[in-house]
Amino acid sequence: MLLFLLLSLPLLAQQHGVIVRLATAREPELTPGKIVTASFAVSSQLSRDEQFVEDITLPEGWQKIAPIDQPFQLHPNEQQVRVVVISVPLNAASGEHEIRYGIKSRKDYAVTDSAPLTVHILPVTKVEVLFVDKPSLVVAGDTYETHVKVINRGNSRESIKLHVQSAPTYPFQIEHPAIELGAGDSQTVRVTVDTDATLNKRITQSLKVTAETSSMKEPVSRTLLVEIVPKITGDSDPWFRLPAQMRFTGVGQSGRGAGFQMEFSGAGNLNEQGTQKIDFLLRGPDTLSKSDAFGLRDEYRVSYFDQLMDVHVGDRNYTLSPLTERYGYGRGAEVDLHRTNTAAGAFYFESRWRKETFNEIGSFVQQDFTHLFTMRANFLAKEGHSGFLTNALPANIYSFQPQLHLGKALDIDFEYGFSDSDQPGHDQNRAYRAQFKGQLSGVDYSLERIYAQPRYFGYYNNSASTYGTVAFPIYKRLRGNFSYNDYESNLAHDPSRSPVANHETLIQPGLLYNLSSRTDLTLQYRHILRQDMLKPTEFNLEENSARLGIGHSFGRLSVQGFLEGGVAEDKLTGKDHNVERTGLYLTYSPSASQSYSAFGTFGSSYFISGAQRSTTLGVSAKWLLFHRLTVDASFAKNRYDSTVAHEQNTAYVTASYTFRNGHSVALGGRWIGDDVTHRNETSAFISYTIPLSLPIRKKQNVGSIRGKIFESDDSLLQPVPRAVLRWDGAAAVSGANGEFELPGLKPGSYKLRLDQKSIGMNRVATEPMPLQVEVTNGRPTQIKLKLVAACTLNVSVELFKAGLTASGANTQQQAGGIEAAVVEITNGPET
Repeated sequence: MLLFLLLSLPLLAQQHGVIVRLATAREPELTPGKIVTASFAVSSQLSRDEQFVEDITLPEGWQKIAPIDQPFQLHPNEQQVRVVVISVPLNAASGEHEIRYGIKSRKDYAVTDSAPLTVHILPVTKVEVLFVDKPSLVVAGDTYETHVKVINRGNSRESIKLHVQSAPTYPFQIEHPAIELGAGDSQTVRVTVDTDATLNKRITQSLKVTAETSSMKEPVSRTLLVEIVPKITGDSDPWFRLPAQMRFTGVGQSGRGAGFQMEFSGAGNLNEQGTQKIDFLLRGPDTLSKSDAFGLRDEYRVSYFDQLMDVHVGDRNYTLSPLTERYGYGRGAEVDLHRTNTAAGAFYFESRWRKETFNEIGSFVQQDFTHLFTMRANFLAKEGHSGFLTNALPANIYSFQPQLHLGKALDIDFEYGFSDSDQPGHDQNRAYRAQFKGQLSGVDYSLERIYAQPRYFGYYNNSASTYGTVAFPIYKRLRGNFSYNDYESNLAHDPSRSPVANHETLIQPGLLYNLSSRTDLTLQYRHILRQDMLKPTEFNLEENSARLGIGHSFGRLSVQGFLEGGVAEDKLTGKDHNVERTGLYLTYSPSASQSYSAFGTFGSSYFISGAQRSTTLGVSAKWLLFHRLTVDASFAKNRYDSTVAHEQNTAYVTASYTFRNGHSVALGGRWIGDDVTHRNETSAFISYTIPLSLPIRKKQNVGSIRGKIFESDDSLLQPVPRAVLRWDGAAAVSGANGEFELPGLKPGSYKLRLDQKSIGMNRVATEPMPLQVEVTNGRPTQIKLKLVAACTLNVSVELFKAGLTASGANTQQQAGGIEAAVVEITNGPET
């Protein structure tokens, strides 16, 4: 009933310069190692041509295959469908992951919008293989080895491939990456790993070995944890420092000359407790006019954060709430106060880079009544106006935002708003947004409704959209999903507001079948309706199509393809044409230091009248060479076949090299060849980055332990290198001269222990272990540890009984040994 009521409400559409909407299923389901494809409809609400750049936010480790990084142009009231292809890593955790697709104007950062896509990664069962041995501790810079035993417990011969993943990434060698094992056979494989000699803190490295065969439903893996100990652990710097960097960049483009820009930025803690943070960016002058590809706007901003408040000053996005202001870019200031259950804040900013200046004042108050229920009130005042954005008009906007969190079963986010302005007309000044999502008995669902009337001048204006999706199990490996998207603009059908009243509906049911953990089959039906509700009607298009897709992971290689067919009808002309679309996407990662991808799509264009076809081909590669040189390269060919064929080729390459002192240099270029303009456009950049460590204040309450480990042999003192000391879960290693340092310690009492394996079983310290050491403020504590040759003491515990000699004297006779007796030896301090 709730779904029926929400979908039956009147619909409108946003007009904030540009609109981004998801044009595919809201929540696809995949297993790790697969490829995600999603379409986003991008609509311009502007009265002029505008260039946009894409900003795609991915979960950590996920990789974008397409599109390549390049600006694209939208004409007034034009709509494009942008296809995004993402590679999911093999180690992606099960659960929900969000991909956010956003765009923004190259010239005006306030003209921006984004839309999320939630991807549900299905769980994959793992079975362990065996580590025969493992090092208990490794000194940084050393090479260690371990042995993995692979066992074939089946009843037939198997070809097994082994893959190694290291975190952090260290160079490794695997003795036999591919082996053949008969039924019941086993083989031990040696893996060697080179560690980082520059390590400055103790870490635990994970080494994951995965075995897979063509007949196994699930790959098997085992993870080894190895403790890597640096030769000096801790920070010997007496200053607390803020990480920052200085960057010098030169850009240029054919026909535009060259420009130079400086950037000073940084972010980090201001105190040792981590309760005060700062984030700043100072960049100028503006170089956008010198290069569409690499030029950047000038920006100046500083943000401060602590436990009680956040303060922002300068150029940034000022955000209040989804209905009032989501992306208010400008130059201004903001203060947010927050306590345990209460928060409040306010901001003021003025627009930049426009002829018509307008400003906004926003404020909010929020109260967390319980961990289940939160209430927030928002206020936004707009002053001035802009003919560039239809809802940048003088207005006062109010909204209320209750949120209810009932765990995984239900999460409700609701907002109701209204505005007060001098615009002609009455009423029609309300808006609301409602989102429901959760999981019930294996069924994942999400529903969002946004509604804004014509005289509501918040972020949404004269707008409505409905997004709904549900994914559910059917039988074993078969799952179903259903997606519904509805979008409408200019619901009042007022030609003075817009020359069109666009109404689009997408209905998409589908099935997902997991043949194995590496192979997926999908089947989808898609109904698309796009029509202009104004008279005379500019367009009225309907499409019905079906798509069959398959995705397979060969371990390092992932492949996904689809075939789509159907019929599209132009209801204005009564003509229809066949819909034919084909796509193929590949990604290959032979090692952690290199990856390659290729893609191609062919066939009919979305939302376009007539039988217009497009072809997109692309390849890209990424290399990490010598652990210091990174190279990215890509090439794409786009062809649009309509009344006049249009072809555009784009090549893009960047390279960066990091020197041993941390400085880095980067350079890159972009070439575009367009057969319509008959010109080649070339852009290039070069930058030099200097990392900085800004001293903030002297460290307080910090001491250190320094010392030397030596061995006494025939009255000679010999230094003992590579001896490992442990304390409170940390460790350090003595150098070639036997000296060690434990810097950055808080005052107090520490218990030091010598790792017996590191000094050998034939040596022992003369001092009792653990050694109690006291650390005081600001000064090092000096100690010396002397090792001597260890000895072995053999003890025999025997039983004697009393007796008499022939002469009648008392005597004792041996009656055997005593088993399992406890022997205690002490020299006073040690027992």
